[in-house]
Amino acid sequence: EGRLAGLDPLEAYRASTYKTDGKKEADLKKKADELEAEYGEYIKESLSIGDRTPYSADDDYKLHAMHSAILNHKAASRLLLADGDPNCNYFNHMSMVFPLGTIKVKGQLDRLIIDEKEKKAYVVDLKTTSSPLSNFHWSAKKYGYYNQLFIYAEAAMHYLKNTYSFDPDFNIKEWSIVQIIVAVESVAPHECRVFSI
Repeated sequence: EGRLAGLDPLEAYRASTYKTDGKKEADLKKKADELEAEYGEYIKESLSIGDRTPYSADDDYKLHAMHSAILNHKAASRLLLADGDPNCNYFNHMSMVFPLGTIKVKGQLDRLIIDEKEKKAYVVDLKTTSSPLSNFHWSAKKYGYYNQLFIYAEAAMHYLKNTYSFDPDFNIKEWSIVQIIVAVESVAPHECRVFSI
């Protein structure tokens, strides 16, 4: 904390909770340098972050556990991580501005998969929750996830119309939009489920 506050290694060591009273200056310097060698890269990285908040080791563990839950779920991993089908176009974190009735809407789709062969667009939204997934439908209603997916479906339709309208064989009525929520628990056991809306 002292180093992150701008103190040099020796000042930070003196200001720490380590016992420094009565120790020789050379010993203090040696210990401060050892700590700097051990944590120096972390300190440099933390200082370069600026006003962003670095996440803790617990957060890191939790993110890895959630990622593993998604990887181990066949449908979730295919929907969120796979991108090898040559008939499909894959977009992640796709920001869009599009008309919805008489207003312009801005949104960011977590994942959009365009399957040209099957004429399907998959709108995939990733949600994390600290509540058990057995109660997820209540959260979806409470936080308006279904409304959000409706708007994202409109965004996908807008994208299809703008992207494929040059093709004389394109007919938007032949396309279907598949709305999917991939939900994963942010607390143990980090269960993952896929909900088709």
